[in-house]
Amino acid sequence: MLPEKIGLTTEPYSVRWTGFEDFGELRQDIFIERCQVVVKGVMAAPHLDHWTLKNIVEQDVRKMVDLAGYTLGISLDVTIDTVTMGGEMPFVFGPEIPILFARRQENPLVLSREQQSMLLTAPGFAEALADYREAMRTPLQTGFFCYRAVETLMQTFKGAVDDRDRPAWEALRAALNVDRAGIDVVKQHADWARHGRARGLTDGERAALFTFTEIVLDRYMAFVLDGRRPLERERYPIQGPIAAEAAPGR
Repeated sequence: MLPEKIGLTTEPYSVRWTGFEDFGELRQDIFIERCQVVVKGVMAAPHLDHWTLKNIVEQDVRKMVDLAGYTLGISLDVTIDTVTMGGEMPFVFGPEIPILFARRQENPLVLSREQQSMLLTAPGFAEALADYREAMRTPLQTGFFCYRAVETLMQTFKGAVDDRDRPAWEALRAALNVDRAGIDVVKQHADWARHGRARGLTDGERAALFTFTEIVLDRYMAFVLDGRRPLERERYPIQGPIAAEAAPGR
């Protein structure tokens, strides 16, 4: 838990997580000892992969940490480092998002100083990246922040702040060659969080949200670097929804 210097210690907090769809049940005890968070649980869904389990557990850990931060009047954050399931060796989580990291390893994104300056001064782009960062940091809020990143880019297609959204959405889709159905999938995941509806999120679903949003961000970058001219359909074919990957983290 960050910042570690506050040395926070709490009483154990027990929670029964019923889950949604086919996640099953998870009973866990959470406690914080000098800013080290430990979660001990019994899971009735042994088919869950490490990353999906991390997303589920992190949801409850963040609830406890948010309450502690609220009572103290300070901002706290959480990172989960390892998980051990059954008698297996500990699984260590790195800072990378597997599907995004692998794609950048295969196709490195190299930007010149001039290109960086163009992008970081382009309306809305830095704000969209900030939303995308929060999507990576908060697993079960991924849909909310991914949609907000795309919505932030939409605002840049308005002539004035008070202009209607619909023409701006149409302009974004036309300029970046993005199908509305793909955006609607991200919006659906965002609406669950926006309207306070509890729902689980598999790592495969999260990977699909990241993949689509990254494509939109990459295309907006190309759009800006080419003088805000609509992208060529031959080079950037229409992008529709991304199906949830069967293999977690891929």
